[in-house]
Amino acid sequence: MSGIFGIVNFDGRPVQEQDLSPMLATLKRRGPDGSGIWIKGPVGLGHALMVTTPESCGDKQPVVDRTGMFSLTFAGRIDNRTELSAALEINSPPLNDLSDAELVMECYKRWGIGCLQHIVGDFALALWDGRNQQIFCARDVLGIKPFFYYFGKGTFRFASEIRPVIEHAPIQVRPNEKVVAEYLADTLRTVDETLYVDIYRLPPGCYLIVTRTGLRITRYWEVTGLKPIRYRTDDEYTEHFLTLFREAVNARLRTVGGVASELSGGIDSSSVVAMISQLQHEGNIPRSDFSTQSLIFPGLECDESDYIRAVIDRCGIKKHRAWRPTPYDYEWHRNQVKRYWDIPDYPNGAMAHQFREILGKEGVNVVLTGLGGDEWFAGSRYDYADLIRQGRLLSLFSKLRAEKDSLGSGTRDVLRYGIRPLIPERFIALLRSLKANSYESHYPWISRTLFDQSALSERLRQPPNWRMLPTYAQTEMFSRVTSIIQVHAIEMEERSAAELGLELRHPFQDRRIAEFGLALPEEQRRRNGIGKYVIRKAMQPLLPRLVLSRTSKAEFSAVFMEAIEAQGSRAFENMAIAEAGWINRDEAIRMYKRVKTEYASGDRDCCQYLWPLWRIYGMNIWYQEVLLDSRV
Repeated sequence: MSGIFGIVNFDGRPVQEQDLSPMLATLKRRGPDGSGIWIKGPVGLGHALMVTTPESCGDKQPVVDRTGMFSLTFAGRIDNRTELSAALEINSPPLNDLSDAELVMECYKRWGIGCLQHIVGDFALALWDGRNQQIFCARDVLGIKPFFYYFGKGTFRFASEIRPVIEHAPIQVRPNEKVVAEYLADTLRTVDETLYVDIYRLPPGCYLIVTRTGLRITRYWEVTGLKPIRYRTDDEYTEHFLTLFREAVNARLRTVGGVASELSGGIDSSSVVAMISQLQHEGNIPRSDFSTQSLIFPGLECDESDYIRAVIDRCGIKKHRAWRPTPYDYEWHRNQVKRYWDIPDYPNGAMAHQFREILGKEGVNVVLTGLGGDEWFAGSRYDYADLIRQGRLLSLFSKLRAEKDSLGSGTRDVLRYGIRPLIPERFIALLRSLKANSYESHYPWISRTLFDQSALSERLRQPPNWRMLPTYAQTEMFSRVTSIIQVHAIEMEERSAAELGLELRHPFQDRRIAEFGLALPEEQRRRNGIGKYVIRKAMQPLLPRLVLSRTSKAEFSAVFMEAIEAQGSRAFENMAIAEAGWINRDEAIRMYKRVKTEYASGDRDCCQYLWPLWRIYGMNIWYQEVLLDSRV
């Protein structure tokens, strides 16, 4: 949805329109419905508009306030418009006449940077505050909308994608070999760094302020003080969840085009579809404006057709299509890299591209997903550590006994999830130092040169960047959701959908849902080894028993294997990154042949190499098409 970009020269040099025009040209595909540029001396902001809500139909951005002191470029959606209007006491103009960007401007003028505590929605924004001579930028709490930037030599540049930040700019394009090594090792750790030196992403739930004296980043979504939710009965938890979930789904149906929902047959996407169906029956949305889309894999273990059909029948869905995706070839991935100056989509993300492309051509511009259900409601086995810390050993033994059949809990799990978190970090660091020389043997496809230059061993030995919450279970959940693995996956899905004129919306990633999930007692998330207890109970009247009782999840190694085989061995034989000294070509080819042979024989131990192989493949295309391109 839309794209934002801009330049601020803190050394006083004026921004010219020709400085912003290339950035707009690159992001134009994100904004087919209009564009705008605002320049005032050394400050220039830009916007590429994609209309997806009624209020954005007349949106003119960047938004400039009446005094001319504030200018805002905003990409996203505000989901608590009525609540904000009441808090701001907006009577004129009517709320429906205000775009989301104009509403955010009013929030900033009232609360300053504190406005972020009031806003619920998916967004990325940049606001020039002429009064304080600073630019204020922010990203939503879970990073649904992207934000990349550069700050150096007196200049701040930002955009919704990496390419417009560095293309046609006086910035030396250099690979960040530390992040390159993390990618190739399939051990992403660093959330703010990118593949490029000096190009950064703003982490989710954070804002930054840049002035003449420097740049400062602050986390505004602090969940450490979250009050626990404690009720007397399961029904009270269920009622609370349903209230929030209904609101989250309904807010994401606000659109001017058609609406579709992805349906996998899992509990999460099925719950979204069931709630939409319920809202349809109540007359909230026309029945003709909604359809479901599913990926099916006949004959493969990851096929979920039985679950999908059960949901379609139970919810009375009238418009449904099932798709069997086919892998893309080298040229498709190459074009992606050239378009974004980033690595291509992963196979498990690209498989939805085909039906999304058709939806975009049919006038659908909003697609709902089930993303977030696992993250907030599947539960965390780190509650073993919480029980030990609280001295509730009988409760721990009862839980282990109840979970034995479903999770296979045993001594190893108690050590990993119960004892390990309680050991002081200084002792863990000592143990890691003893493994300093063992990491290299785990990643034989990475060259010794890159391994040493990137200090990969040191980066892998660093402890997870946990923000300690009241419980270990909460800490693990929050750290997983805000990790670079999750953030980067969301960014890749968002950019591909935007390319097709679609906005992906995720009800389970609503801020209110996330905070509710975090604040629940563990037995409402996971009970007797089965996750999503509160969701299953809440959706009993709306979903078929087949789905409600489902505990398995589809595993898409077959999709990865198909994608890798579609590229052929040539993808791992002629590799520029081997010539660059990043990988060992012979080891990569050996790994490819092993995977191909063992997978065909039914040996699934080789699946551990599918992700590294794809990262080698994608990294090589990026190196060839960006770093070796004569235009850079």
